[in-house]
Amino acid sequence: MEDTSGFDIKDLETYDKNYHVVRVVHESRSGFCRILEVRYSGRIFIAKTLKPEYRGSQPHKQLLTKEYEILSSLYHPSIIQTFGIVEIEGEGPALLLEYAYGVTLEDYLTEKKRDAVKTRLILEQICTAVDYCHKMGVIHRDLKPSNIIVYPQGPVVKIIDFNLSHSPAYTAPPLPGGTIGFSAPEEFASNAAAAPSSDIWSIGKLMEMILPKGNRAWLRVVEKCLDPLPENRPSSASLIPIMLDEKRGVSMRIFSILSILAILIVAAAILIFLNKPESGNRAIADLPPIIDNDTAISLRNDTSFEQVDPLKPLTVSNPDMEFIAEADDKVKVEDKGNAKAAVVAEIINQKDTVAIVKSKATEMAARRFKEQLAILDTATHQHTFALAKAGHWRWKANQDMEVWLKQQSLSVKERSRLRTISGLAIKDFEENHNSELKKAFHDAAYNRNVSSALEVVTQEENYIGGVNYIVKELDEDGEWRTYIKRKD
Repeated sequence: MEDTSGFDIKDLETYDKNYHVVRVVHESRSGFCRILEVRYSGRIFIAKTLKPEYRGSQPHKQLLTKEYEILSSLYHPSIIQTFGIVEIEGEGPALLLEYAYGVTLEDYLTEKKRDAVKTRLILEQICTAVDYCHKMGVIHRDLKPSNIIVYPQGPVVKIIDFNLSHSPAYTAPPLPGGTIGFSAPEEFASNAAAAPSSDIWSIGKLMEMILPKGNRAWLRVVEKCLDPLPENRPSSASLIPIMLDEKRGVSMRIFSILSILAILIVAAAILIFLNKPESGNRAIADLPPIIDNDTAISLRNDTSFEQVDPLKPLTVSNPDMEFIAEADDKVKVEDKGNAKAAVVAEIINQKDTVAIVKSKATEMAARRFKEQLAILDTATHQHTFALAKAGHWRWKANQDMEVWLKQQSLSVKERSRLRTISGLAIKDFEENHNSELKKAFHDAAYNRNVSSALEVVTQEENYIGGVNYIVKELDEDGEWRTYIKRKD
């Protein structure tokens, strides 16, 4: 009988077709989900289930189904894979997911030194996956360090948790929400619409977190991603790595040009030094003759030849020519004067324009800031605090300035330049009045209608039928909690 590397498998136990819970990986304190590690048919999976109090809730089951439908429409190496909705004994319906054996991005950065090459690899994978989602019509809406798993080998990235995700395939509007610090300001508005620009903002915050030390190119791209106006952010996640390369390319080109100029200057200096005369005045005898001796003798004997005094100014024999020369000189002087006056006038005009824009931006910021303080003074629910903490007033001020700039007669380039100036003016206003905002938060915490600024419950309720209402609440970690409330 021929030898084989196989073996007799008749004694191996058959695969168990039941789902067995190995351990609880995570249970949200304020949310409605719990994450389990389960074993099925000889393989390990992750199962996303509902906490006991939500297992009978149809809306929460629908949210689980929606997440499955969105994930099942995506197939990308940097996006967690789903295998379906299954029933687990004692746990109810569960979203079955690929087992992610890595660590969160936050833990990865804590454990590892920030290697520039690995950081760039992580960013590129995030951007590629997010760009793929957007092309498929899916907006993640909750990109943050805990929702990005990094496998140490590579490193390899997996984006998880599409609980808040949305796409045009669903008629119901997306739930307002996100994570304070990583979600764009516009995401906290009650009428928020899912848009790729909100994910771009989140990528900017992630870049800020994994920023390689001293990398100015990253800082400039981060600033672009975190622009308060969504339309000013990069139009695609795929552009972000390209923008980093462009910034580096420009820097390298400038360095190359400066290096070439330095070499040319040094070479010119060496040539001048080598060709410098040995003494300041060379003897006339050393100079080559301009005319030969015979010509010189004939000139001296020519009585019609007038000796020219080198110190005497030349005279023009034709008075018309003299007038023309004077007129020409005058025209040249006047042209130079006019050109100089035009340049000075343009500089003054530009300075005045910048001053007007700064003044207007400061005025807009002051108005929105005053409005924000008044809202905080009478705040009774946490959604207000979330908006204030996310800088929603600053976003409104930038929008006001955008409307104002569009009303002016400006070129696209000039409007872009002045938009940047107005944004910096609003940012300066915020820094100068930051202490007032902190005080407003502190005072709000002692409002007699509110026990604590961080314990206020949102009053947003949506009727879902019968005596049931779905309530959305923001906890102290900035996580949105959704639950069913009965009103008899």
